[in-house]
Amino acid sequence: MPRYLALSCALIILLLFSACCANRKEASTVDYQSVPLDHEFTSSELAEMNNSFAFKLWQEIDRKDQNMFLSPYSITTAMGMAYTGAREKTAKEIGQVMGYPYSPAQQHLVFKKSRELLDIVQSRKKAQLAIANAMFSAERNKTRSVPEFSQILQDSFLSELKYLDFNKAKETADYINNWVEERTNRRIKNIVSEQQIAQSNDGLVLVNSIYFKSEWASPFNEEATGEDKFYTSSKRDEDQYIMHPLMHQTDNFYYARVPEGELLQLPYEDYDLSMVIMLPDDIDAVSAKLDKETWLNWMNKLNKFSKVQVTLPKFRLEQTLAKLPDTFMSMGIKDAFDSDRADFSGILSLSPNENLYITNIVHKAFLEVVESGTEAAAATQIGFAVTSAHPVRPQEPIVFRADKPFLCMIIHKASNEILFMGRVQKPSLAED
Repeated sequence: MPRYLALSCALIILLLFSACCANRKEASTVDYQSVPLDHEFTSSELAEMNNSFAFKLWQEIDRKDQNMFLSPYSITTAMGMAYTGAREKTAKEIGQVMGYPYSPAQQHLVFKKSRELLDIVQSRKKAQLAIANAMFSAERNKTRSVPEFSQILQDSFLSELKYLDFNKAKETADYINNWVEERTNRRIKNIVSEQQIAQSNDGLVLVNSIYFKSEWASPFNEEATGEDKFYTSSKRDEDQYIMHPLMHQTDNFYYARVPEGELLQLPYEDYDLSMVIMLPDDIDAVSAKLDKETWLNWMNKLNKFSKVQVTLPKFRLEQTLAKLPDTFMSMGIKDAFDSDRADFSGILSLSPNENLYITNIVHKAFLEVVESGTEAAAATQIGFAVTSAHPVRPQEPIVFRADKPFLCMIIHKASNEILFMGRVQKPSLAED
């Protein structure tokens, strides 16, 4: 049975009610970039928005000597749904931190365009790239939901809308968890708890999930995989290593040497998708200064097709980020989590002594990298060898040996948008 590279990710924003005093919101004037409703958003514009936030968040959560994995696309999309219903100062804070330049009335069009670009990949059926959004709301909210918000969720986010009995907390939590599991091939489990639903006071839950599964365009041969040293320090200190299965292959790939280290791009069977691996000279230094400008420089340099001898570990990463409210507050989103000052009046129409605010944000992600290959991937290899039409002098292959800590990004090449990003400090394998 062939094995695959599979990734999945889900984010939950749990919005809850709380009894609050009247006149709780601070009025503010919010200036947004305004564009005509028929404005054509470009792929680079969309990627810049999402990537900028990705690197800001990375600086907040990256931890020295630890594995890390997340989907910035999933987080920005789920927060985008919440932003659509935010107003005044709450909307301003979310927009500034997330990098949304447009008002809640227009920002959703950016996500609609981004979704359309990624749906093209799914339609070709060379890779699975399944994105799903949903709003799970208490039955009581049917008559209190703002119609425009529900319509935007359906039109721009293709979101499902489900009204559930939040008084039956276990059944509701089970329903939401099963929904996420089904859309992530059972990789993401128990993302919402019975306690959260029980304490929500007829609130609602916004969910984004993204699931990716694909074969490499140039697969690794399983017979070439063998146990070897993986150093847990960038300097390859001899007293800091583990024995781990390392995969090997030699083929033509985009490769570049930059001041920070080495870059390699491994394409998937659908050539709109690839994994970019940064093998830094110093993982902590590079990770600490990772930003939009550095990323753009890397991608600009990654333009030379070379014969590369690749060594890469098999690995599996699982990540849960359960303290994102604290992270977002430190980044500048404050009112959204305050039961008195939050303004999500674009979501529900409530009485003066009620308010809607965010209490929980949970992000879970899964990544597994193995040797994978099928006949379709082998056929793609033939098309990949375009350099055979332009003979060059024989040369020794470049050695790219990822046997020490590295960064990896799964990107949509047509837009340069980062769908997943991670840090492999100490690889581990799936349990048998």
